Amino acid sequence: MSIVHTVARATFRGANRFLNPLGAVIAVPDVVHGSPAFTGAPMFSRRMWDMAHYFDLVKDVDGDVVEAGVHWGYGLLCFLHLTRNMPRMLNGFDSFSGHSVPVQADKSGGGFVAMGSTFAVSQEAVWRTLELGTGLTKRDLQQKIQLHAGWINDTMPKFAASKPKIALVHLDPDLYEPCRDTLAAIWPVLATGGVVICGRMVNTDTAGKGQAVREHLATLPPDSFDVRTHQIVDTAGSSVEMTYLVKQ
Repeated sequence: MSIVHTVARATFRGANRFLNPLGAVIAVPDVVHGSPAFTGAPMFSRRMWDMAHYFDLVKDVDGDVVEAGVHWGYGLLCFLHLTRNMPRMLNGFDSFSGHSVPVQADKSGGGFVAMGSTFAVSQEAVWRTLELGTGLTKRDLQQKIQLHAGWINDTMPKFAASKPKIALVHLDPDLYEPCRDTLAAIWPVLATGGVVICGRMVNTDTAGKGQAVREHLATLPPDSFDVRTHQIVDTAGSSVEMTYLVKQ
């Protein structure tokens, strides 16, 4: 059976490499291993294991969580598990219409692929992910999670203007402009000791994110933030350096 799993995994990844340049994505588990009933479970467990590091850092920081870039809602589901016994609201921001128009900063890494509306996932599909992942009803979930629909350059400043208390931000849009606008809006209301998870800063696919983070930090006093890294193992089994910011 190990040969079957190896072939299936290679087939899925090969198909994605072929289709991605065409703007198409196959929604399949990142890890194919063991019983089909648990396909994808190791990857989700690994993601929770890695994300727990950041929640440990903000355990004594008052404030809620921001997920910038929701897609299917698996990040929110992970955060929901990790805050099950915490009085934190989860705020998910997404256009639910796919990616915004890329700019030159996004293309500067040489590996950028425009996905456009192929990454569009409806709000109802996100709620379905959360329902299936918890067994809770949408009404129950809405006591803990709020989705903010629209382009981030509109929704994030409006949210920040309400003066929320924010402890943790997952900066997960793939493009320069939504990353830039998220940082500009959220940093002033991020609590001292709060964390912004930036992810991979050296990535040819998402060079715009790295540029947005570097430009934002250049506007801040050097003693007002700390740049740290966290090593994780990606789906290919490689060690990857993830960057995050801690507000001082």
